[in-house]
Amino acid sequence: MVSFREIPETASYLCRIRVLRLFAVSLLLCGLAGTAQGVEMTGLYRAEIVVENQSRQQRLTAYPRALLQVLTRVTGKRIESSDPGVQGILRSAVDYVAVFGYSEAPPLPPEPVTDTSAVPQLILPVPSRQLLQVDFDAVAVTAALRVAGLPVWGATRPGTLLWLAIEDSTDRYLLTEEQVALVDIVGRLSDQRGVPVLVPIMDIQDQQTLNWFDVWADFGAPIEQASARYAPDAVLVGRIARHGDQHWSGRWTLRQASNPAQWSVEGESLAAALEQGLRQAIDVLASRYAPLSGSHVSGRTLLRISSVDTYAEFSRVMNYLRGLASVTRVVPTRVEATEVLIEIEHSDAFFGLQQAIDLGATLQLVDVAADLILETDPVLQGVAAYYQLTN
Repeated sequence: MVSFREIPETASYLCRIRVLRLFAVSLLLCGLAGTAQGVEMTGLYRAEIVVENQSRQQRLTAYPRALLQVLTRVTGKRIESSDPGVQGILRSAVDYVAVFGYSEAPPLPPEPVTDTSAVPQLILPVPSRQLLQVDFDAVAVTAALRVAGLPVWGATRPGTLLWLAIEDSTDRYLLTEEQVALVDIVGRLSDQRGVPVLVPIMDIQDQQTLNWFDVWADFGAPIEQASARYAPDAVLVGRIARHGDQHWSGRWTLRQASNPAQWSVEGESLAAALEQGLRQAIDVLASRYAPLSGSHVSGRTLLRISSVDTYAEFSRVMNYLRGLASVTRVVPTRVEATEVLIEIEHSDAFFGLQQAIDLGATLQLVDVAADLILETDPVLQGVAAYYQLTN
């Protein structure tokens, strides 16, 4: 069965969000939407740039722009080419290229005819453009970001469900796929920042559970009830109102566990207010899950992990922990028949490490240190959390 937690690497941003919606629908129909466990994002180190031809000069010019796309996704931040630490990486963009290729880019739209009385002219074919597809070396890019002190966000990202109530001068409605231009904004930002933001399918069940006023007033109970079937890692609730020809305001709440965040935005259009609200939401998520990755080690944490019965399962645990964004070193300190103790060096606080572990589906939290206080084994007294390997 196709996994809702994996997005095709080669998909464009519009395709990706539509694929996410189809996967969500398939899971709902099969009754498989359950515990939120993050979305596995692929293609984080791939970028596409339109070029005029396949010359080397065109590639060298395009590489920094392509790498800037990748840095934005990998860090989750709003990265600019002029940012300190980024300039040096972009200047050496060609050194980070692993593979490149070409495909045909979408054609340019025809120029509008403004003088219909003119004598008909020979219409020359529009030169075809090329789409340069670049895969960058993930290890090299990650190392460069760490040296620059920039955050590195792992591939497991929080799936975020968006409920948006809109009040126009003549209408009130919830965001659905019928508002194609607005959904395209969601898809574009989701792709640019590497954070899966999902628009509800708004079928009969959604409509019976949640109405416009529930979202507008940010009523927690109906929003939580309507969101449960999607099993999101975070729920983004927004309201945007029109106050004039070029004045829109928005109020946003990001609901995630017991750590909500709220903010307001202003914009000259509905699209601008939506984009600002989404950008802020992704900023909040990135600050929580993508720690600054300087060379320092913030802490060492001892984890106790059970249900590790084979060497293959042990390797699975080790590889999973090594793949977390903030983890710099993983060392097993004790290995028993079905249980291991593992010391982890990481560049953020324990809470950030725990969030990253919990976002994936490999380990399930059993207990934290407060519940292990009666442990008599002196080694186990140093355990910060107790996890179980999932099937």
